[in-house]
Amino acid sequence: MPDEEAFKSWQSKLSLISEAELRSPKMPIDVFCADAETLSAVCKNDKTQLLGAGLEWQYVLDLIPLSQALRYCQAMWMSEDKQNKEQIKYLQLKSEALVLKKELLRHYKYAFYHYPKLKQKLKTLDKYSTQKKLPLDLLHLVNLAKNHRSLLENINFDSTLTQQAHDLSHSIPEQLALSKAVPKSEHKQWRDRAYTLLSSRIKVIRECGLYIFHQDKQKIKRYRVNYYREYHSTYRKGI
Repeated sequence: MPDEEAFKSWQSKLSLISEAELRSPKMPIDVFCADAETLSAVCKNDKTQLLGAGLEWQYVLDLIPLSQALRYCQAMWMSEDKQNKEQIKYLQLKSEALVLKKELLRHYKYAFYHYPKLKQKLKTLDKYSTQKKLPLDLLHLVNLAKNHRSLLENINFDSTLTQQAHDLSHSIPEQLALSKAVPKSEHKQWRDRAYTLLSSRIKVIRECGLYIFHQDKQKIKRYRVNYYREYHSTYRKGI
């Protein structure tokens, strides 16, 4: 079923979701939809066990058409001009900040190698940064450089990197505010409705799978959300 047709078939149900219930994606839509489609295939192999645990099978049947509807809504929203530009600017700044954070941590880990307390602080910072946490992480890294300048000077650390971190820690929240200040997009509302409904279906299915296969290490992996673990692993490895 083409994505637009899938959206039209779900539009009436999606319209029943109130604004108060809406959730925005925390991972790229293409990744989320691919996960939904993979989960659909996994469930078909485990159908007997899932039905035996009381799962409503219609939720599994909804995964593919809902993911198609979500892809369509995302594409329509991204085709809009002003909202898209502000969002793209924010995502570019965020990407730049993540690369810079990784680079600062690399330098600090070497400079602070013989200082356990400082290494512990770095371990706390060396975690996935949420939307709100990333600017704060950058500021913490800037302050560490100020307080331990001599250790960094010993390795010929480029101090302009901390200035970049300082600037990004302020520009990221400002750009996020600009992207949110743009009048609400109708396409974005539909995107969030489709995401909200699909994510609720996925959550129920995952919980059922985790319950059934709690002792099966191989199968339980298929019902877990792996994006954030994989993201953090990739982030640490620099891939």
